[in-house]
Amino acid sequence: MTVLLTADWWPHGRDAYFRKFEVYSMEWQKDPDVNLDRVILTTSKYGGPIAVMRDPSKIVQVQSTGKPVISIYSSSGCLISSFKILMYLLYVLINLLIFVLGYVAPTAWEVVSEDRHTRVLFARGSELYVLNESDQRAIQKQIDLGADNSLIVAMAVSDTQRKLAVMTNYGFVWIGGVDLHHCYRLFDTKNKSPPKELAWCGEDAIAIYRDNNVEIIDEKEDPLNFFFEIPIKLVQELDCVRILSQYNHEILQKVPFVVQEIFRINGTGPGAYLLEASKQFKKRSYRADEYIHLVKPKLVKAVDQCISAAGHEFSAEGHKMLMRAAQYGKCFLAEFNPDPYVEMCRMLRVLNAVRDVKIGIPITCNQLKVIGIQKLLDMLLIRRQYFLAIHIAKHLRLPDSSRILMHWAYYKVQQSQLDREEVASEISEKIKQNPGVSFSEIAMKAADCGKTQLAIKLLDHEKRASLQVPLLLRLGQEQVALQKAVESGNTDLVYTVLLHLRENMPLAKFQMVIRKFALAQALYLKYCREHNRETLRDVYTQEDDHNALAACSIYECYDNKTNSLEEASLSAAQEWYKRAKNEVHAALCEEQLKLRRHQRHLEEKFARNFVDRSLHDTLRQLLLINELKLADKMRAEYRVPERRYWWLRIECLCQLEEWEELEKFSKSKKSPIGYEPFIDALLECGRQHDAQKYMPKVRDELKVKYFCKLGMFDEALQYAIEKRDPDAKKYILAQKQLADKLPR
Repeated sequence: MTVLLTADWWPHGRDAYFRKFEVYSMEWQKDPDVNLDRVILTTSKYGGPIAVMRDPSKIVQVQSTGKPVISIYSSSGCLISSFKILMYLLYVLINLLIFVLGYVAPTAWEVVSEDRHTRVLFARGSELYVLNESDQRAIQKQIDLGADNSLIVAMAVSDTQRKLAVMTNYGFVWIGGVDLHHCYRLFDTKNKSPPKELAWCGEDAIAIYRDNNVEIIDEKEDPLNFFFEIPIKLVQELDCVRILSQYNHEILQKVPFVVQEIFRINGTGPGAYLLEASKQFKKRSYRADEYIHLVKPKLVKAVDQCISAAGHEFSAEGHKMLMRAAQYGKCFLAEFNPDPYVEMCRMLRVLNAVRDVKIGIPITCNQLKVIGIQKLLDMLLIRRQYFLAIHIAKHLRLPDSSRILMHWAYYKVQQSQLDREEVASEISEKIKQNPGVSFSEIAMKAADCGKTQLAIKLLDHEKRASLQVPLLLRLGQEQVALQKAVESGNTDLVYTVLLHLRENMPLAKFQMVIRKFALAQALYLKYCREHNRETLRDVYTQEDDHNALAACSIYECYDNKTNSLEEASLSAAQEWYKRAKNEVHAALCEEQLKLRRHQRHLEEKFARNFVDRSLHDTLRQLLLINELKLADKMRAEYRVPERRYWWLRIECLCQLEEWEELEKFSKSKKSPIGYEPFIDALLECGRQHDAQKYMPKVRDELKVKYFCKLGMFDEALQYAIEKRDPDAKKYILAQKQLADKLPR
């Protein structure tokens, strides 16, 4: 097996090797329109698709219209899509560049991007210029091109943007840094033929394609040549160069050092011994123990080498052989971190899946580490490989299933030939169990595509009303939106729909719509009550709600500052209550009107504020100014309860400090509220001596309590003894202890 893996290796110098192996047998070899002699072909990096267009400079027989067609193929030659173009943007860009450079086209140019800085390197004949993004003019640079009057015919920048290769018409190749300050090698190829392509093979070597030959030149060793019988296309990559032809797709790269350590002939690296031990163990040979004994001191390194080398292989058999060796070796380690092994197993499964001929993404492990798994998933989504993308996300335990399903759903809603019922059902079936997918976003995409009915059907599956309702309004489904908002119980959402309907509907239709939803109408009435009372009155009038109209009038009565309008509002409220046959409330309005007239009369007579006071406060005010006759008259007229009036008289007399009048009032007739309120009121005013006068009239069951309130504990105890009440004695003792603790 090792011999087979090294069969495509070519030595380059003493300790380096290059290998060229086939990745795909191209599917387009059966397509007569794809002939690299008659087409313009460009590719994307990281195993991306290939764009093919007929070369307009070549005379060929055209079967269809004369408009140019661009066909997009996978790296395995499978057709992905094709489309016609109306103009050549490339020609426009070239003409623009010619104009910028002073009407002289460059003979070669490259763009260098480092961090956030970008600059252009371009050549005009033998002159080399650098144009920075902040400069107004290009700066000429001087480098040694090996011969006088040399013309620069080709340039290439490495993928890391660190190295530059320049080729002249005399066959000299200058290899150095992109800063043009360091020259690593100036090599004479002894061939003045102009190159068809110049590309970097990784970071250490340059590939020159001309005369059906690819010449590999690095910084030290002699060139290495690969001959081809048919036209090819070079694709520069991070760690290799891909070679496209009519019949196959190959990769040419420098053999990674870890792979050399394991597979080269007579290799003595730890990984080589571990691999041989694994093979012998598979054969059930005792020699497996001998190899393990040899590699035992470096067994950790051997396992790491096998894991790393597996990532650089393209064949599934090579993966299995190296990973089995790593698995065998880690069994002899007491402490070994299995994470790199598990991660590599998962990564190899992903790489093998995307490298399949039906997918056609020949990406290497190093390239995948650079772009990341997210970019790889994006590449699959662009090609609509949703099934594979979801399986990769699940296999790597990534939270990307929702995003992939969203892309798939977007694609489905854009298909005009599909039935909307089937599309809605299929989308719902696929993503209803995935909480990260929003049906509203898919419905919005359908709406943007002009599929309103499909969007409405998709919104039926959206569980979040806050996302569902706004889009329903946008789609013109106002009543459905209002129903969903009401069912959600979210008042803010209901208000959103109501305000939208109010602005976009005639008033009569709007009111008829909200009448069907009790919550919506209640919230609208609340909104009108706070912001637009005229509209509120119109709604109540339309509904013949006389009680509500009366309530509006009462609100206006107390909201207005003009007394005449207040009385008018009360009169209107009384009239509305009569129409509603609400006699109780109508009578209350009538009494309130009578009270307000009485208060206005008192205000004019005594020059005091009586209006807008309650009946209780009006009586208090009269008692405080000693208008007893008027107070008694008003009490009788408004049927104020006697108990309430006595409480009011006691409070007012204490407030006026009319102690003798208070005593006379207590003797005027039997108190309907008892004499305890007299004691309480006097104690609040600090008149303890006067309060003792009322103790003989206190009810027997309250005597102990009020003796204690007055601090007459001996009398309370004597009374409790006379009544033979043990509970009263305990109460007196507790009150006595509490009184002793209080500061005097």
